[in-house]
Amino acid sequence: MAQLQLNEKNTTTPKPEERKTRSAVVFTRPFKFTIPCKVCGVVGHLNDDCPYMKRVPNNVTEVGKGYEIVTFRGEKHAVRMLCGYCHISADHQSDDCPHKSKIIAWKNSLRKPPPVGPVTS
Repeated sequence: MAQLQLNEKNTTTPKPEERKTRSAVVFTRPFKFTIPCKVCGVVGHLNDDCPYMKRVPNNVTEVGKGYEIVTFRGEKHAVRMLCGYCHISADHQSDDCPHKSKIIAWKNSLRKPPPVGPVTS
């Protein structure tokens, strides 16, 4: 059997070598938004992060095109318009849909009429 000899200098177990990681890209200046928000018109945030989506101030009566102000539980906030018939967003609401009559007629044509007379099995 081989006998392990320990040096007085090397009495500890060797440490694994530390991996050298590459540093991430460092930007010299912070990213700045240059396009105004479509909801409130202010430069500095994305449309989805607009504070008007959570709460619209009382003195504001209009928001950007494609959005509308709704009141829910006593608080006003902006929401993106979406048509329930043609599913086009930011253009019109369901009540003002130009395709409403065509879509309703098409959906009604897909329904089968109820059976007439006794049903035999």
